[in-house]
Amino acid sequence: MSLLRLPDEIIFLISGLFDNPYCLNAFLQTCRRLYLLLNHSLYQGDSPYQIALKWGIENGCERTTQYALEAGAPADKFPLLYVPPTRRSPMQIACRLGNEAIVRLLLDRGVSEDSGIVGMQVAAERGHDEVIRLLVDRGFSPKGPAARGESPLNEAVRGNKLSTVKLLISLGCDPHIPGFFGPSLLFDAASLGHDEILRYLLASENIEPPLVDHLAVCAAASTGKETTLDLLLNYGASPILDRKNLKFLPLVLAAKKNHYVLAERLRGSLDLQSVIACGTPDDIDHKLLFLVSAACGWTDIVADLIDRGCPVDFEEPTYPDLGDRCAHLDCGWFIGQNSRMSPLVLAAHRGCLQVVEKLLNCNADLSAAPKLDAIASAVHGCHIKIIEILLDHSADPQHDRDESRFPVLR
Repeated sequence: MSLLRLPDEIIFLISGLFDNPYCLNAFLQTCRRLYLLLNHSLYQGDSPYQIALKWGIENGCERTTQYALEAGAPADKFPLLYVPPTRRSPMQIACRLGNEAIVRLLLDRGVSEDSGIVGMQVAAERGHDEVIRLLVDRGFSPKGPAARGESPLNEAVRGNKLSTVKLLISLGCDPHIPGFFGPSLLFDAASLGHDEILRYLLASENIEPPLVDHLAVCAAASTGKETTLDLLLNYGASPILDRKNLKFLPLVLAAKKNHYVLAERLRGSLDLQSVIACGTPDDIDHKLLFLVSAACGWTDIVADLIDRGCPVDFEEPTYPDLGDRCAHLDCGWFIGQNSRMSPLVLAAHRGCLQVVEKLLNCNADLSAAPKLDAIASAVHGCHIKIIEILLDHSADPQHDRDESRFPVLR
């Protein structure tokens, strides 16, 4: 008897004898009658595993996704087999890919509030504005968990999606929320060099009160973003911080990371002579400016600091804690975790010949240990002229140095 003459009940019984869905799929594709009869059963058998649902979402196949959902596949989560960090739910995959039709299918089947919020976050990161509008229309809040720096607006800033940033702010998101990398969205945009977003946040008339975060200058200086730093300074950001012992932090970060062009731009926006005249000459701010000048080769600033009474022999001070929100600024010492620099050592390390000569002429400490550190720094940087000058000033190259203090020079 021909297989196609069998009643439907018998064909259903036969289909149940297949060991796996791949064999059943091959069987039902033999003719139209078998396909129409058994296709729903194929998806029903797959519903505990959701292979079809996952494939349909990832490949943008709306019909496959619809069949899988109609057969009973949960729209809100995958089984444990499919829960790596980037695929927490069907909604997250669909929103990441920006397939509005599939997102609509999943919403029609019902998803949890958490899935909708996470979906909006990944849609914002990828700049899928229509998906965000759809989720908002279905009642999901665009604000999200801002306290952790993971709101849709945070994700849009990190993803450099200007249109999405504008959309979310127009939907009521607060642009004054903390950032992911630092205390504000300005800090995040400056850290990543997202100048268009930064310009919008600084200049938009829709943001009241205007955004202000002078630590954003530190972020641009630390990451070496030249155009970002210029943008911040042009919009009135201060090149110095109004914080005790951290006044020159932008300069310190630029000099520490060898961003000399940024250091020069910061210097050009300051009246350093007036700043030097304020405060006591041996405070931390003056010492940090001394170290920056030694690292950058600013002999005139070094001379002004010496004339002001700043000591020429001191070790790099410990930096005050900025808190967890600014931990990635790396406010550590110029070289290594255990390597506190003196101005002479730092100038020798960076190859600033005129600064080295100025410090030696001003009777910088020539005792064995500090002086040997300077010559070791010059050797490390292959600065031959500085090595000769240090040897002329009785540096002892045979002296045993304390290697634990300068691990980078081993």
